[in-house]
Amino acid sequence: MVRTRISEEDEKAIIIGIDFGTTFSGVSWAYSGQPDNIEVISRWESKINLNSEKEKVPSSILFQGKRGNTSWGYAIPNDGKQEPLKWFKLLLVDERDLPDNIRDSSQIATARRLAKSRSRRPRSVGAPPFTD
Repeated sequence: MVRTRISEEDEKAIIIGIDFGTTFSGVSWAYSGQPDNIEVISRWESKINLNSEKEKVPSSILFQGKRGNTSWGYAIPNDGKQEPLKWFKLLLVDERDLPDNIRDSSQIATARRLAKSRSRRPRSVGAPPFTD
């Protein structure tokens, strides 16, 4: 990709777009003066090299200990020793607004159980990737 020189006028603001999905998420950005020149983040920390250059990253978080390290996305070890928290986006929604089949799904039950076991409120679950 060829990068063009950005003038000081164009560098005034950076617009960031976050696609926070239930299973995968993505991030892109652009300078306010060049809204058509969108850069998509495609380099993620990864335990598996084949996954480090994708445009989407798993919406998963692994809390290690009550206040221990946090891994997210492709950086979560795939060793089966610990269970990452998935589908936590749907914990942000009032349960009454979810269709019965989603509200009663095993994925939501697991997300609730894991969030509770880590003493996490739904609104604080997604914060770790943005606090590094």
